[in-house]
Amino acid sequence: MKTTWNAFLILTLLTVAVSCKDDDESAPLSNEEAAEMIAASLSESSSGLTVMVNESAETTTTAVDASDGGRINACGYTDTESFSSSSPQGSLVTYNYTYSYSYVLACGLDVPQSMAVDITYSGNFDAPRLASEHAGTVDLAVTELDAAAASYLINGDYSTTGSFQSKIRNKTSTTSTIDITVADLSVNKSTYTIEGGTAAALITATATGKGTFTFTASIVFEGDGGATVTVNGTTYSVNLTTGDVSEI
Repeated sequence: MKTTWNAFLILTLLTVAVSCKDDDESAPLSNEEAAEMIAASLSESSSGLTVMVNESAETTTTAVDASDGGRINACGYTDTESFSSSSPQGSLVTYNYTYSYSYVLACGLDVPQSMAVDITYSGNFDAPRLASEHAGTVDLAVTELDAAAASYLINGDYSTTGSFQSKIRNKTSTTSTIDITVADLSVNKSTYTIEGGTAAALITATATGKGTFTFTASIVFEGDGGATVTVNGTTYSVNLTTGDVSEI
């Protein structure tokens, strides 16, 4: 009787294990693959949102500094610049992008109050776990411009659409749109590093033969060069410099 029960228990466990494996393999996109897509959209190594935030903060500082000493010529400041950017030679993650930045500095009573930054970009990256060719827009509002504040506050939206090829798990190939809304992103005025803030992400993806599906995620910027990304209840640690992802 005991032998029969043990055999039944082993068979049941094997059935559950196989079933879970089959469910994961049949899923159009795994949580981990979704986390990788979000990490690439954020990280410096793939020229993601972190780089655009840094560039926007630096330009804001330059514009605000022009109003020091009682000068008000910075008010109404506008600028548009276009440039290309490529990964350094020998980088583990390679990328090539073209960017267009548009800046408008708004003032109140001749004092700088906020910087509006509109960005368009297109390009590609190739990382060990994910590759993509995509284009998108970023709209940011930079506030807390007064000298008494040690950090800027940045709110805004990031959106990108293109092809994404996963190199892990299900190795899913998709045409996807990634939308990220950042809230109260704190950026140090001296180092331009991200000190905190939150974001919400939405991935809308279409895979051949698998239809269209969505993933939602929450993002917390930890202030230590990293962020936590939670996808469907699974939390991942993301290095904002390298783009490395690890499940917590």
